[in-house]
Amino acid sequence: MGFGDEAEKHQLIDFDEQTDVLLVSEELPKHSNGMICRALTTEGKVLREERYYSIGGGFVLTDAEMSNSDAGPVCSWGRPEIPHPYSTMGDLVALCLDHGIDIATAVRRNEEARTSPEQVKKELDRVWSVMESSLERGLKAELEGVPLPGPLGIVRRAPGMYKRALGGVDPMLATTDRICCWTAMP
Repeated sequence: MGFGDEAEKHQLIDFDEQTDVLLVSEELPKHSNGMICRALTTEGKVLREERYYSIGGGFVLTDAEMSNSDAGPVCSWGRPEIPHPYSTMGDLVALCLDHGIDIATAVRRNEEARTSPEQVKKELDRVWSVMESSLERGLKAELEGVPLPGPLGIVRRAPGMYKRALGGVDPMLATTDRICCWTAMP
C-alpha cells in the first residue's frame, strides 16, 4: 500500500464501514475534537497512522500541523496566534466580558487573524447556505415521523414543530430567518 506520491504502490482495499470504523470516546492530547486513522494489515499490524484535529471554522489539521512551531507565534493548539484565545466556553465568556464584546465578535476577530475578512465572509456565507439547505430539507412535511440517519432511531419532529410554529401563516411568507429567530427565543 502506497501513500502520498507513491502512486505506483497504491492498491484498492476492502472497506466495510460497519466493521472497519471504531468509534472511541477518548480525547486526544492536542485537541478535544480529534481522530486517529490507521491502515492495518489483516494481522493487525499498523501500516500507517495519522491523527486529524477539527479545530473549528472548517479547518482540519494533522498532528504535524498542530505541532508546527515554524508558523510564527502559535497558541496552545498549534494555530497562528489569535487576539482572543480560549480553551473552554467559560474562557470565551470571560474574555468577552473582559473586552466588552460579544461571542460573534471574538470569534470573527480570531478567524480574521488567520485569513482575510473577505475569505471569512465567503466561508460564513457558504456555511450559512449549507445550514439553510439542511434546515429546509429537514422541515419537509413528508419527513415527519421518519427516523433520522444513525443507529439511535430518533424520529424527525422538526416538520411538525415548523407547522405548529407557523400557526396558519402562509409557508411561502415564512423565511428561514424568522424560524431561526422563533426557535432561538426563550
